[in-house]
Amino acid sequence: MSASTHELGRRRRLRAAAGLLLALAAAAPAPPGAQGLMAGWGIAPRYESLFEVRRRETRWDQTLKVDRSDPRLADLSGSLRIASRQDEARNDFEESDNVFRLEGGRETGLGRLTLQGQTQRNWREDKYSLTVRDNDQLRLSQLVPLLSGPGTQVSLSGGGGWLQERQVSENRRGNRTTRNDTESSGWQGDLGLTTRWEPRQALRVTGTAGWDGARQPALTRVTEEGVDSLLATSDRSRTLTLRSDAEWTGWTALKLNLQARYTNDLSRFYQASVQTQETKRSLKRGLTLALGGDPLSGIGYEVQLSTDQDDYDYEVQRNDRLAAADALRMRTHYALGLPLLRGSTLTAGARASNRRAARENTTAYDTRERGVEAGLTRPLGTRLELAASIENELQQDFYDDGKLDRDRLRLESSLGLTYRPSPRLLARGSYTARQSEIINIRRQRATQNQINEDYRITADYQALLPAAISIRQSFQVSADYTYFVFDEEQNKLTRTNRVTSKLTVPLWTESLIYLEHIYNRSDTGAYVYSPRDGGRAYGRASASLRQYLKAEVKTVLAGLLRLRAEEVVDINTRRDLARGVTTRRDKRTFTGEAGIERIFSNGMRVNATFAHTMSTQEDDFWNIQATLVKTFR
Repeated sequence: MSASTHELGRRRRLRAAAGLLLALAAAAPAPPGAQGLMAGWGIAPRYESLFEVRRRETRWDQTLKVDRSDPRLADLSGSLRIASRQDEARNDFEESDNVFRLEGGRETGLGRLTLQGQTQRNWREDKYSLTVRDNDQLRLSQLVPLLSGPGTQVSLSGGGGWLQERQVSENRRGNRTTRNDTESSGWQGDLGLTTRWEPRQALRVTGTAGWDGARQPALTRVTEEGVDSLLATSDRSRTLTLRSDAEWTGWTALKLNLQARYTNDLSRFYQASVQTQETKRSLKRGLTLALGGDPLSGIGYEVQLSTDQDDYDYEVQRNDRLAAADALRMRTHYALGLPLLRGSTLTAGARASNRRAARENTTAYDTRERGVEAGLTRPLGTRLELAASIENELQQDFYDDGKLDRDRLRLESSLGLTYRPSPRLLARGSYTARQSEIINIRRQRATQNQINEDYRITADYQALLPAAISIRQSFQVSADYTYFVFDEEQNKLTRTNRVTSKLTVPLWTESLIYLEHIYNRSDTGAYVYSPRDGGRAYGRASASLRQYLKAEVKTVLAGLLRLRAEEVVDINTRRDLARGVTTRRDKRTFTGEAGIERIFSNGMRVNATFAHTMSTQEDDFWNIQATLVKTFR
């Protein structure tokens, strides 16, 4: 079957699906006195449409939904989605996605019986590739309550169905075109058991066991330079999943939660990259224990231990992987009652983890991480609050061959003040120091050992003035040092001063003016040892200045029409002090936007926005977005 013939058949099925939905919506006449044609059967079709234009991209998404509920017969729901997208900037990319779903459910003597059907086509194409995916499914499932009593629930679920898939892919490079066409059909089934046991209010135990599998004989046709080759495969998969969860909340001083999980998966599929059958096996196991509680007033703690291991095995490709991790995390908080620290809260924590990562054809390695942290929050009266924190972390990588072994050490501390004299004013200030060091163990890589030191002073305030005028400003001064332990000539210093100001001025109801200004000045250069004064000297190599100004006016007319005008001026200046060269880049942008939102008397909602942008650095472009929602009754 050619792609065009297949496309024609799929379009016919989608038209038939749309006709079926409309027939379900309009076939039944309303009984006397009913409000509308479909009210008698409880049907309310809902149509949603989204049209959007962003620069050179266009998107249109339409959805029709129908729901019907009749306790005497069955619940029925269906949906039809037709979506398309085009983007000229991405090599003339085009995509369409059409999906039709239909589901019906009915309560029987054994439980709930559900029938589901779906047909989908996804088509993507650009200058260099084409991908078409078709998917048809029909599934029947049953939920059977086995046991239901005080504190105990056991249920069994199972289902199965038929599925059919087709995927066509083309890769075009010059005069060479490679085409893969795979068709498959088969069955899918699953079985699950769910239990819930609550012998008392403080104890809860849940468990689930599930199995699902699928088998799809497939035929793949590979066409390259006019030569066809066929490959028959039998794609299949099966997955076994076990999960349990136990929770105890009976004591204030001790609460427990234990989770265990196990997944065993096997899948066989056609691997297009190597054009052969691939078998993949994966095994995942995990266990997590969480403890916590409040043994005394003002004292609380949390402890979590976890272990996980994932194994992946491939028969054809050399891509076997192993990932394992063990972790311990502890955290506690304590409300201090000492005379000088009364009302303060002290927090402390520690963590430790070991990870193992291995991949076939690469060197495996272990990562060990250790860290501690502490924090103090101290109110100074009713308007001022002090916060301090410190954190220390060590991370070590150990490779099996030892070539890339390294240590990373980080120390960070901060001190901050928050001042709130009234609900209309908030001011904050902070100082942060961060030090990190990278140590390569091998002598051949020791020249890359480095120390980084970052220091920042930040202050900001927010004020609400009369007439609902609000102003925000933030100030930041930072210095970032980079030291190379065995190569002094690479040392570098970067200094930055940044000021941000924001002003919002309401004019009248639903109208305002917004102003924003950013001032950012920075310089960078070498920070090396100077034999003249016996210390390090800073030599500026480059400097930059950015001035950003944004002005925006918004208003709403008659509660219906939205208008917005925005102008942005962005000026970037950079000076190369060594060569005496100055470069400047100015960008000015103006955007005019109009929008409308209205709900009509028949329940239809329309929302549309049209924006046009003019810029000195790029071509003018439109941004258009329109949505329509209508519920038929």
